[in-house]
Amino acid sequence: MWIGAPSGRQRSSSAARVTSSALSPCSAHRPRSMLLRTSPVSKLALLRGGWIAAELAVGRVPDLGLVEPERPLTATLAEAGEAWRGSRVDVEEQTRRMHRSDLARIFKVAPGLRSRRIDELTVDDVTAVVAALAAAGYKRETISKSRDALAMTLDHHQVEPNVARDKRVKLPKNASRTSCRRLPSTLNGSPRCCRGVTCCPC
Repeated sequence: MWIGAPSGRQRSSSAARVTSSALSPCSAHRPRSMLLRTSPVSKLALLRGGWIAAELAVGRVPDLGLVEPERPLTATLAEAGEAWRGSRVDVEEQTRRMHRSDLARIFKVAPGLRSRRIDELTVDDVTAVVAALAAAGYKRETISKSRDALAMTLDHHQVEPNVARDKRVKLPKNASRTSCRRLPSTLNGSPRCCRGVTCCPC
């Protein structure tokens, strides 16, 4: 045995020092107390490294992509409407009933919107509701009340953008009154018009 050759223990300790120096060239100049302290980033890196090693150990390829957190589900339009009406403690009971009727008209012509999430509503949904209400024979003022109730519901839940307030949502025009020509009064004083012998005042 050659006297100058290092023993096995000496060779392993020397290799460990070389490996440690290669991985952390500045560690030899750092105080021992600083080496014992590990930053949160380093702890996270160690945990991530352990997870990668565990995945590789069971034969899986680790997915290093960032996992997007799941968004909490928003309320349905029916739930949001009830919450909005419940928050209106500043109005009279008659007004509360009116708000309920305004929302009920929407669900009457578009029942599918009852279970729709409020952040999934689109401008097309609102315009379709307006068109359906007009086709059902509701007047412009009544349709406007339902649209306003929908807009206030979305405002209460801070839904942005508020599709019910979009400028593309148009209300129908009221049917113009057919003008009639006033004729001389009858013998009993009732007014006449061109559409009949007697009528209400034109």
